[in-house]
Amino acid sequence: MLLKLFLMFLMVIGAGGCATNRKSVKNLEAEIQELNAQVTELEAQVSAKDKMLGDMEDRLQDSTASASAKYDGSKTAVKHNIASGITPKNIQKALKGAGLYDGPIDGRIGKRTKKAIKEFQKANGLTDDGIVGKKTWLILSGYISQK
Repeated sequence: MLLKLFLMFLMVIGAGGCATNRKSVKNLEAEIQELNAQVTELEAQVSAKDKMLGDMEDRLQDSTASASAKYDGSKTAVKHNIASGITPKNIQKALKGAGLYDGPIDGRIGKRTKKAIKEFQKANGLTDDGIVGKKTWLILSGYISQK
């Protein structure tokens, strides 16, 4: 009789364990579905960020390409920039027109011209590196005919 009671007790515990396991499996399946939904959402966010990053890289590349022609006083820069009007004399004329350069228009980028370029760049929210690139020239060239 004791053995019968013990076996019945084991059956009850075993049956209860199976129900608990079924419940756990259902909970796990629900968690998996929720995690899959989160993964899908994160993948969509990553895709959107990748597209945004690609667009930014394209804009940066375009900006870099257009700003790559700079006048730094070298002979190579002179050859590349004469067509765009960025010459030492035009830089000096524009700086004079902007009221930042009072030296001679001699076509030499010396200390006074460099200082005037940097002042112009600072005053216009540009990087004050003393190099007349596309961004600087775009603004500075508007001052050529003023004086």
